[in-house]
Amino acid sequence: MKKILPLLVFIFIGFTSAQASEIKQSPALIIKTFDGKIFNLEKNRGKIVIVNFWASWCVDCKKEMLILEKIYDEYKSRGLEIIGISIDREKDRDKAATIANSLKYKNAMIQDAKKNDFDFPDAVPVSYVIDGDGKIKAVIISDEKPITKKDFDELLRPLFLK
Repeated sequence: MKKILPLLVFIFIGFTSAQASEIKQSPALIIKTFDGKIFNLEKNRGKIVIVNFWASWCVDCKKEMLILEKIYDEYKSRGLEIIGISIDREKDRDKAATIANSLKYKNAMIQDAKKNDFDFPDAVPVSYVIDGDGKIKAVIISDEKPITKKDFDELLRPLFLK
């Protein structure tokens, strides 16, 4: 059973990826980060990018952020970028900023998007894995089982081998 579970997660991610491609094959994202800089997904072509939607009140988001920190440390030298996007309300900006400023990768508030082709998430955390051509390769939703570092590794490794 333990060997089947990762396969099921991968299949679920693959299925969700097909749905994501119906949303927008090469989504645009231009957003002002907490540090005042502009993150432009288009200018990150050639890199693998993870776009992670989160909220300050979300326990699973905080767990996934720890995993994303490890992933970022491991893959940033190979061209990985991560942009976290808080869906918190404006009144919770300070709370979101405190969390964002504790992370090594870039973060922003969804309200600060100049352009955003991603759907507003129904639930968080949700992460989009985008390949070097700017196409969505997977959507990671930790629905019933928390996503692990191994799950991210299994998705990212083949993308870096291209």
